[in-house]
Amino acid sequence: FPDGVHMTTPRAALPSLRAYLGSIACRATTTISGGRALRSLRGAVTESDADLQEVVNATIAELDLTAKVFNVKAYGAKGDGTTDDTTAIQAALTACAAAGGGIVHFPAGTYKIVSVLLKPAGVTMRGDVRGGSILRSSALYPMLRSKEITTGTGATKRSFEGGLADLTFDAQNALGGGGGYMVDGDGWYNQTIRRCDFKNAAGGVHIRGDVAGTYGAYYGTVQDCTFNSCAIGARFSYGGNEWGVIKGRFNDCGTGVLLAGCSGVKIVGPS
Repeated sequence: FPDGVHMTTPRAALPSLRAYLGSIACRATTTISGGRALRSLRGAVTESDADLQEVVNATIAELDLTAKVFNVKAYGAKGDGTTDDTTAIQAALTACAAAGGGIVHFPAGTYKIVSVLLKPAGVTMRGDVRGGSILRSSALYPMLRSKEITTGTGATKRSFEGGLADLTFDAQNALGGGGGYMVDGDGWYNQTIRRCDFKNAAGGVHIRGDVAGTYGAYYGTVQDCTFNSCAIGARFSYGGNEWGVIKGRFNDCGTGVLLAGCSGVKIVGPS
């Protein structure tokens, strides 16, 4: 196995194995060498023992290594912190959705956002490693919301599957009108926000349906996320039901989690 993957006991191997699988995830389906590496690694592990096979299969499922991958830099994004990358990122999101969904990959860098990004259903936006891929804007709320909110009507505004992973959202201390949120999970169903950081904002994440009750936002998780210097970290309202906040960390936030007009939201782990 590659350097850094230490096969001592099956369970002890999981952290380093996950890190390695994550490092090849964004190239495994787009390059021959990456695909060979993934098949070789998985084949070797499954031949070792049943317990380790279970660990690896669970890790591969978590990382969704069989998904199609769309690198934002292939669509013109620079990630240099000064170039406006909005159009390029939106092009990658649109292409991913047109292919039936998958992963939009953000190599390490700082991506300047100047207008709202629309994430389609079935698309997961994923960075390289936690803290390495930053989406940065100022005076822009939200930075990200569902594409279906702008194209659907009534219940069709719901956005199923996908999510966010290993990304940092930074509003640079810009104040949002009406308490704006960087990520507006309007109508999100079965979506996962994992290992993301939200900082310097009026609000981090808002999971919600509409005030009239036409549609809701159900059955997702906000897991292993950190909220730094946000007036409100995560809000669930207007039918943002049956979500879980797992191992969330809230630092220098006026309110960590705000619940208003929702039900079944579970909060587990450190705060």
